[in-house]
Amino acid sequence: MTFPFAYKGVKKIFISEILTIVSVIIMVVSGILALALIKAAQQSDDVAAGAVAAVVTFLCGTCLSIPAFILYLVGILQAKKDEQQFYYAFVFVIMPIIASVFAALFREYQLVQNIAQLVTSLCEVIAMIMIITGIRELASRLGNVKMVNSANLAFRMITGVYALLIIARVVEFVFDFLPAMVVLGAVLSVAAGILDIVAHIYYFIYLGRAVKMLKA
Repeated sequence: MTFPFAYKGVKKIFISEILTIVSVIIMVVSGILALALIKAAQQSDDVAAGAVAAVVTFLCGTCLSIPAFILYLVGILQAKKDEQQFYYAFVFVIMPIIASVFAALFREYQLVQNIAQLVTSLCEVIAMIMIITGIRELASRLGNVKMVNSANLAFRMITGVYALLIIARVVEFVFDFLPAMVVLGAVLSVAAGILDIVAHIYYFIYLGRAVKMLKA
């Protein structure tokens, strides 16, 4: 094994992604249960069991997200011992935490909240790109051209999706006085959301392939 730290780190990042996906699914189920409870509450007063089920489901999803994030951080810290790009990823993972602290301290200022949200979104994307770049560098050093090309494709997909999201936000908020532009912004947002799901699926598959590459 040429890059043992990168292998262990990327494997942890991959597992954290699995936990995150499971957490999201559980949260979605919780949301569906909550909607069902609201509907049931309009017809019957006996919805206690359903309410408990929804709360338990929500808590399970939330609890899974915590170890997923910790595993994500540990994986990045391990992988950076073999490739510098993972260090940059770690920096951009930490920055949203700092932004959240500022948002909590200045919660009465909407501008601070908006900036914190923007910083969080941008840092999450950049961290993902840094991880892909790190894997690409390792693949290049291993002479794996296929993984290098796949990394380039993943990079273009992710940057394209978020460029489209930014354009959609600009169109919606800058041209909010024009109904047609607002509709266009909404359409672009939906398109970007669908492409974002595709990009994340590709990113997840790429991580799995990276684990196999580094294990060899």
